[in-house]
Amino acid sequence: MPQNVSICIVFLGEFVKTINFIDQNPHFDLLLSLTHNKNLLVIMGKTVIVSGAGLSAESGIPTFRDKGGLWEKYDIDEVANFCTFYQNKPAVFRFFNEFRRLIKTIEPNHAHKRLALLQEEYGPERVLLVTQNVDDLLERAGCSNVLHVHGFLTEMQCLACGHVWDIGYEPCALYSTCPGCEADDIKPNVVLFNEVAPRYRDMYALVDGLQPDDCLVALGTSGTVVPVAELVSGRQCTKILCNLEPCYTMQEDVFDHRFYKPVTGAIDDIAVHIEDILEHKAATAENSI
Repeated sequence: MPQNVSICIVFLGEFVKTINFIDQNPHFDLLLSLTHNKNLLVIMGKTVIVSGAGLSAESGIPTFRDKGGLWEKYDIDEVANFCTFYQNKPAVFRFFNEFRRLIKTIEPNHAHKRLALLQEEYGPERVLLVTQNVDDLLERAGCSNVLHVHGFLTEMQCLACGHVWDIGYEPCALYSTCPGCEADDIKPNVVLFNEVAPRYRDMYALVDGLQPDDCLVALGTSGTVVPVAELVSGRQCTKILCNLEPCYTMQEDVFDHRFYKPVTGAIDDIAVHIEDILEHKAATAENSI
């Protein structure tokens, strides 16, 4: 561990979990490399934004709960269930090949772009993006270091050796092999139902590191798959929720601010809350140095 990070841990013990996570996880190398002053990184507040299907639905990507579109042509238990993956592998490949072709034609919406602007203004070390979506619309909008907890549609993975590679929007033939070990035991790099989601550990660590001056934003998520409300319940940070309407699967009273409208219609107001929090914390940190 770098010596200056160890000093942060000794003198600011309450931040140990956050710093250990950032330091040990290669996905977030940029969080440490973007600043020469690791103490400043610890002192300055951050916002963790957890997005769900509601963020990309406005761009035209259907959710599996929607009627019509891509999902109506397929049985979700057939194409998105790891327990039946091998017996339904041809259907799984057909579905995800079609899904890739679909997202190639879809553009990021205003909410994706506004999140990118927040990262540009405050840095990805202070505006941390966690998404349940497997599309690349956040990246195409200009966002960086997005934590995809359910995988990434434009990638394939080898179940034999663990290798992951990018295929863009191209179809993947059923009997393609891994470029690493040449095994044919491959699948889309998307977490299916009844499959382990290894990046949840990273998400939990981020939420676990939230401090009273930080902010958690939940965008377009029902809480059915990732129980966001339960994760932040009892935490003293500012908590913001945006969904189309109240949802019985979400314990909404734990949130300080609630927006019931499309994400694109609420994102500018939400951004004001985030900016107020980050600007206030930055000013406090500057005065304390």
